[in-house]
Amino acid sequence: MNSNARLSLADLSLPRRRSTLIAMAERFGPILPTYGVVAVDGNWMCECGEASCKAGKHPRIKSWVTRATKDTRQIADWAMRWPLANWAIHCTEINVVDLDRKPGKPDGVITLACWEDALGVTTPDSVRVTTGTGIQIYFQPGGLKTTSNSDGTGIDVRAKGGYCMCPGSRHVNGNVYQIDIDEGLEPCPEWLIKSLTVPAPQEVGHEWSSAPSTKRNSIPYSKIGEGGAFWLDPAAKLNAWEVLRIEQLCQRKPKFAATWAMDRRNQFQFRGGRNSSSEYESAIAFYLRRDGWSAQQIMDAITVWRREHDLPAPKYHSRYRATIGKAVSLVTVNPMVVKEPKRAWKDEEPEAGLLDDLPGAPKRPREIVEEFGLDAAAVRTAMTRRAYGSRF
Repeated sequence: MNSNARLSLADLSLPRRRSTLIAMAERFGPILPTYGVVAVDGNWMCECGEASCKAGKHPRIKSWVTRATKDTRQIADWAMRWPLANWAIHCTEINVVDLDRKPGKPDGVITLACWEDALGVTTPDSVRVTTGTGIQIYFQPGGLKTTSNSDGTGIDVRAKGGYCMCPGSRHVNGNVYQIDIDEGLEPCPEWLIKSLTVPAPQEVGHEWSSAPSTKRNSIPYSKIGEGGAFWLDPAAKLNAWEVLRIEQLCQRKPKFAATWAMDRRNQFQFRGGRNSSSEYESAIAFYLRRDGWSAQQIMDAITVWRREHDLPAPKYHSRYRATIGKAVSLVTVNPMVVKEPKRAWKDEEPEAGLLDDLPGAPKRPREIVEEFGLDAAAVRTAMTRRAYGSRF
C-alpha cells in the first residue's frame, strides 16, 4: 500500500483540518466534502463501500453545485461530521486544466508539451497540483468550459459547474494531491484556450496544397515538414506522389494494407481485440511517419482514409495532435526504398531505346499531365525527385 510521504486532510487534527479547509476556500473558491478513501486489508477503498463508485471523488452532499460554500461555520460543521472525507473545489473562482497520465491512455502532459513546442510558447507558472495520476494547473476563471477528455488528448477541463479535488485529498491509489508550484493564479493563455476549445474550421471545396497556408482559427501542430502548419481540411486530397506511395506501401507491407483497408479483425488484430477507427488512425500515423511523411501529410491521409471508409470528417485538432504527436515523437524515420526492376537489353542496345519499346509512353511532364489529368506542380515535383534521387 502506498501511504505517501505527505499527510492527507483526513490525517490532520480537527482544528488544523478546519483551518486548512477555510484557507483553501478563501483562496480557490467554494468547497464541498466528498467520500474519502480508507485502508482495508492493505488497499485503499472508497468510504462508501461500493465497488463501482468513483472512489474518493463523489460528493457526500446532495445539490453540491448550490451547497458548495466558503462559509466558515458550514465548513467547520462538515469537517467535524465527516473526519475521513476528501474535499473538492467547485470551480467558480478558478479554471483547472487536468493533465492525466493513466497507463495505456493519451498522456495529457505529452499533449501539452507538443502544443508548446508547436506554437513556441510556454505555460505560465500558475498554481500546479500533483494528483493521483497526473498534474492539474489552476488558472483565473474565464474562457474555458468543463470537458471530460472526449477528444482523446488526455486533458480534462474543470470550470463552473465542475469540481476538482482539493490539495490534501487522497486518491484511491494512495497518492495525496499536493501543491507542487505555489504561485499566484495566472490567466489561462489564449493559445491554450484555443487548443482546448476551438474546433477545426469547416471549409468546403478547398484544394490541398503542399505550400504553406495560413487559416483563420487554425492551430499549428508541428514544425516538421515543408509546410510546418497542421490543420484539418475536410476536403483534403493526396497528390499524385502520395497516392502512389500509399499503393506501394499496401503492395509491400501486408499489415499496412490491412490497416488501410480497415480489415484487422482477424489478421493483425489490435491489442485487446479493439477495432475502432482510433486504432486504425494511430497505426496509419505510425506507418506514414516511419516513411517520412510530415504531420500535415499524415493528417490529410487520415482525412482521405476516413472519407474512403464513409466515416465522418475529422472535427477536432486536439484529438489528432495526440495521435500524430505520438508518431512524430516515437517513430524513427526510415522511408521504404522501392527498387524498380531492371530490364536486360541486348549488347549495344541504347538505354534510351527502352522507352521506345513502350508504345505511346509520355516523356515530358506536360504530356503526363495531359494524358493522365494530373496536377502539373505535383508531376514536376515527383519527376524532379526521381531524376535527382531525392528521398521523401
